[in-house]
This record gives sequence, C-alpha cells and structure tokens, in this order.
Amino acid sequence: MTKLFERQSPSLMETLEARTREAVIKKARRLVFSDGEMINLRGEPVDKLYIVRSGACRMCRIDQNGREKLIAVFGPGQAIGVLQLLLEKPRTVDIFADGATELWSISRNSFSQLQDEYPDFTKALLTIMLHRFNSVLEQLDDNDRLPLVVRVAKLLVSMHASSDATTIDWSQSDLALLLGSSRVATGKALRQLSDEEMISLQYASIKVSDIDKLKDWVFYQTGDILGA
Repeated sequence: MTKLFERQSPSLMETLEARTREAVIKKARRLVFSDGEMINLRGEPVDKLYIVRSGACRMCRIDQNGREKLIAVFGPGQAIGVLQLLLEKPRTVDIFADGATELWSISRNSFSQLQDEYPDFTKALLTIMLHRFNSVLEQLDDNDRLPLVVRVAKLLVSMHASSDATTIDWSQSDLALLLGSSRVATGKALRQLSDEEMISLQYASIKVSDIDKLKDWVFYQTGDILGA
C-alpha cells in the first residue's frame, strides 16, 4: 500500500461539482508512470496541471549530495503544480511516481478554460492553496520553536487524521525524511512517546495507542488544539 502524506490538503476531484469533474476529465490527457519513475524535476517550467488518478506522487527535494527532503506524498484526486501554473513559476520540487501511477494532465489552455467556465474549479484551487500555505507556515513555526519530540507527535496526529487506521505504515527513516532530522534523533523521540504509552513501535510502522492522550500531550506542550 502506498504511504500517503497529503498534509490534510483537500482533494481537488472530491471538492469539485460533478459537472466540473466531468469537464476536467474530458480535457485531461492520461499519463502512466512506473514505480520510481521521474515525472518532473525541480526548476523545470510548469505548463500543465497534474491530478493523481491512481497511485501516488512523491514530492521531494534532492540536494547536490543526493540527500532527499520529503515534502509530501499525494494520492488520488490531489492536484500538483497549482501555484506554479498560476504564477508561471518553475517547479519547486522533484516529483517521482510512488508505485504504479496514473495522472491526468491538464494543459495550460484547458486550465484557463476551466477557470473561466467553472467557478467552483477556481474556488477549489484557492482552497487547496490556502490549506497548503497554512501547513507550510505552521511547519516553519514548529521547526523554529518546538523540540523534535513534539514535532514528531504533531506529525503522527496529522497522519492519524488522514487515515481510518490506527497503524501508520511509515518507518522511522521515512519519518526522519519528512521532519528533516536524523533517523537516530527521530527514533529517540518515538521511543519517548512510546514510553508515555501514546504509541507503540512496530516493524516499519507505528501504532497510535491513544490518540486523545497524544493530542492532549501536544496541547500541553504547545497550546495547539489539533483536529480530529
């Protein structure tokens, strides 16, 4: 199963009205990628909107030494390249297929037509961008003021909210990539939460034993009230 991390960003396709979804699909070109295949690289011009049809897209930044900083893993219905397309800016992340992946590709022309003809399309794009912008601001603030163990706890709450399951199928190494920390430091933070009996560590996964206790602990540490 593909491990998604969408930062609770709304799904474009689920947000649209039925008639608008049909219009989007009619204008779309279907693209197919194999697991790990490059879709786009950072710095390339953006002349189309991608919408994940199936599988997932891994959004990351790879530095000159080959080190990866994972940004998000977007699944079905999620839009990619909204802001860059609107601002006519180059792509800011590297994009790879995570598993066998199919995309809908919307050309710049079709993108403009959809904006002109379907008001809910533009409204949905704005909602998505605001959610993602808010998420980035919160992450920057967290990185500046919170110790790693609290950032780990907030991340686990967010992941739990995005899934129906209590088990989060991410390894400690994957979580470290998301947090921009070392595997050793991330593992230490996870063990601290485990000692508090809020989570339990399993092979390549983490079980949230008591989500309410975890949320209350984060609130005590930060004053942040986290959603369900």
